[in-house]
Amino acid sequence: MTDKIEFYKAGTDELIDAVESSMMPRENQLISIQGKTWKVTRATLAIDYSGHPVISRMRCNVDLKRLGES
Repeated sequence: MTDKIEFYKAGTDELIDAVESSMMPRENQLISIQGKTWKVTRATLAIDYSGHPVISRMRCNVDLKRLGES
């Protein structure tokens, strides 16, 4: 299995997008998704299927705030 990043709207459970990647965005970093600019407010890591070395993977959960929103 490959690593995954899930992007959520900050303060909600609304999934904006998900990609298979090993990268981990940093707080305050800007990212463009579907032509909209977002700011990373938090990034956390989790290990999925930790007891199974063949299928275990890292997952990065990223909270985003739309640039220009208060």
